[in-house]
This record gives sequence, structure tokens and C-alpha cells, in this order.
Amino acid sequence: MTASITAIAARPFVFKNVYLSLSLPAFLKLIPGAKAVVVQRDPNTVLSSVFAMRNQLPPDVWRSIRPPFVSDVENEDVLSQSAYQCVRSQQLLSAATESLPAEKLLTYGYEDLCRDPAGFVAAVSEWSGLTPRESARVPDHFAPSPGPGLPDDLAQRATEIVASLNETGEEYLARVEAYPTRR
Repeated sequence: MTASITAIAARPFVFKNVYLSLSLPAFLKLIPGAKAVVVQRDPNTVLSSVFAMRNQLPPDVWRSIRPPFVSDVENEDVLSQSAYQCVRSQQLLSAATESLPAEKLLTYGYEDLCRDPAGFVAAVSEWSGLTPRESARVPDHFAPSPGPGLPDDLAQRATEIVASLNETGEEYLARVEAYPTRR
């Protein structure tokens, strides 16, 4: 399948799908030989982006991942809901990927990729065993998308909200697993 998509598009099969990242173990089992590169952004940038998106929607509308137990924060303001969404989604991603062997998953920082795209290509090439095309043009660097940012007062409050989500990832995941019907 990925070979067909790659042939049709004339470039590698690469896409951003947060839901798929939670299903990486199953996806990698279904497609023998498949590997995944997870590019992670600065959590504060992600939070400011989620907050900006959620602020443009009705309070009960969620985009991207709607983590289990959103009822924990359904009566909270959008900043609290956004922080909850970011923290819980990262915990779910960590749980989905922690058992994957190193030969199946490479994690790379978004800011590192922006700072040194050639280093990223070299790291992926070495890890995957694939050789970049001769014609591939890799920029020296590019400016990372700064995200919308948060005003100082909201940034401080967001830090406090994230810190208050003190349930460990393991505790949260145990609660998710114990829940009879996942939402």
C-alpha cells in the first residue's frame, strides 16, 4: 500500500495523523517492514496552538484527539480543556509507543529538524537503511512555525494547569484501560 501511494505521489508516504500515532503498534504489525518517525514539538507551542484552535470553536466541539475522561474538564474554561487535551494526548502517545522496538520507531524533535534538516535526513537514513534520492534538495535550515503563542498571564496559568494534572501517565492509562467503554 505505501509503495503504491509513494509511486502515485512520487514522494514518500508521510503524513500527520495524531489518531494514527496512537495506533502505531497495530499499524506497524499490519504493514510488515513499516517504520515510523514521530516528530515532537515543544509542548508549550502545541498547547498554544490547541488553545487558539479551541477558542475559535463552540466550547463543546473538540478537534484532534478528544481524550478519555474529558468529562473531568467539561465545565472548565478553554485553556484548562486545552491543557488537559495536550497532556492526556501525550500520555496516550507515550503509552502507544513505549513498547515499540527502536528499529520500528524514531523520535525526533521538531525544532531540531528545523535547525538542521540535513541532520534529520541523515538520522532517518541511517536508522531506516534508506538512501535519500540524489535529486533531493534539503534546505540548510528553516524557521519553525512559532505557533500562536500565549500572552504571559495565560502562559503562566497554563503551566499551573499542566502541573495540576498530577496524575501520572501510568495512573491515567490504568483508569483508561479499566473504563468499560472507551470514548
